[in-house]
Amino acid sequence: MQKKSKLKFVGNSLLLLIIIAIIIYVLKNSLHDIIWQLRQTDIEILIGVVILGMAYQMIEGVNIARITQFFQKSFTWKDGFFCAAYVVFYRVISFGSGTSVSEIVYYHKKGVQTSEGIGIAAMHLINYKIAVMLFAIIGLVFQLPELYHHAPKMIPFILLGVAVTFVVVFAIIFLSSNQKVHVWLIEKVKKHLKKEKWLKRLEKVNEQIFSLRRAIKSITEDHLGIVKLLAINVVKLVFWYSIPFFVLRDSHDFSFFLIFSLMSFTTVLSGVIPAPAGIGSFEFVYMFLFHPLVGTVDAAASMLLYRFASYMLPFLIGMIYVLVTKRRQMREEFELIKEENTKE
Repeated sequence: MQKKSKLKFVGNSLLLLIIIAIIIYVLKNSLHDIIWQLRQTDIEILIGVVILGMAYQMIEGVNIARITQFFQKSFTWKDGFFCAAYVVFYRVISFGSGTSVSEIVYYHKKGVQTSEGIGIAAMHLINYKIAVMLFAIIGLVFQLPELYHHAPKMIPFILLGVAVTFVVVFAIIFLSSNQKVHVWLIEKVKKHLKKEKWLKRLEKVNEQIFSLRRAIKSITEDHLGIVKLLAINVVKLVFWYSIPFFVLRDSHDFSFFLIFSLMSFTTVLSGVIPAPAGIGSFEFVYMFLFHPLVGTVDAAASMLLYRFASYMLPFLIGMIYVLVTKRRQMREEFELIKEENTKE
């Protein structure tokens, strides 16, 4: 028992060191440009950007809590607040590969079953995608002449982005709610599997899909709750989409709704346009849409400040949460080792 406790303590210590090393690397490299821009920004603008970013984070906490409370009543908005930051932190240090897993792991730590956690993550994604799609459609309807003047070639891509978003939402809802399709797919796959271990894995997947469908069904049965969730997701995006206007409003003359629409186009397009020459797809689309309006320098500055509010700020919150949690966990493990040594 003592050996097992020591190995666990050493393993967590090594993991903490690896996390710290990745944090240092990310801060020095991936977030270097954002940190540089923060130093060049007036304190009033920086405070406003932080307020808008934190407002989004808090509303996201409420959003996650309302979904999770279908399964875990004790889950609070603070848990949701730190969940959002926790997911961003692991998305950054895993370079995107650990996003979905980290969200489900967080729910599991709060007493939510894995299958229910998958259902929560799916509903979280669906509500976000619907809000993004809604704003993009509204922006396209009211800003079509302006968009046609500045970037006519982007219009087909925006329509494609809306279509892809709709397909993703429809596919998740359809596959998770249609039992006949689910059973048909499982039977088709089972016919092509011969090895016992693969059949066992398929059976496990089958059980998880059943659990996922039950989880999503229990959420979608509350129609008023779904409407409230969609409203929350619409409101939270308002704070993020307002950041470029807040940053650029003093130096340029344009309408709030134009900037808001460009942000909605950027979000929906970044999911369908591949990143050229290693540049992030969001950054590429943002610069493409904004630089004709405000110039390359101001477009880059506003983009970096937006990235600070939507990316670096939750990353830093998540980093503090993870380090404090790991420290507490290691202290408990160390105390356990001391108790075991005393008993011997």
